[in-house]
Amino acid sequence: MWELINNMTGRTKTRNNDDFIILHLDDGGTVNDICNKLVNHFTEGIYSSKTMCKREFKIVNRTCNPSSILIPECTDEQVKNILKRMKLKSPGIDEIRMSDIIKNEVLHPIIRKLINLSIKEGCLPLGLKTAIIKPIYKNGSYKDFNNYRPISILPSINYLVSFINKYKIIHKHQYGFQEKKGTKDAL
Repeated sequence: MWELINNMTGRTKTRNNDDFIILHLDDGGTVNDICNKLVNHFTEGIYSSKTMCKREFKIVNRTCNPSSILIPECTDEQVKNILKRMKLKSPGIDEIRMSDIIKNEVLHPIIRKLINLSIKEGCLPLGLKTAIIKPIYKNGSYKDFNNYRPISILPSINYLVSFINKYKIIHKHQYGFQEKKGTKDAL
């Protein structure tokens, strides 16, 4: 019934981003051809604007000091608080939705363990850093690749790890790498 009403009033079902891209960028090639052209276009933009860091960083001490920039391990309560603040975004390459993580409390201790292991080791598993790149139309001609910007959709668990800093899991006496705090404040 609603389909009939929408058709009669001129309202049609909105297309998803993939359908939009295929509709407007189809030049007779395959979907893979379109994707590869967009990837090449976005990659060229990255290489033309990046700068190389020539300094090599080494971790000297891995012990936790609340006055240092090391991040203390998070607790179950902190994971729970982070989850309350999470937005329900599109799932990443792992296809795990944030709403599923929030609802399934049995996963929360596992997530805490993963976050703490990432903090301890100083790195994230490769799968959590793999993003789906989606082109988002800005304005102008639909056929011009310059009128699209890329967005990265990371796995949901990656966002949880990223929110550690945002929601003050870092010790209150840490001054570097925090919003509205600087190294001069520590002096």
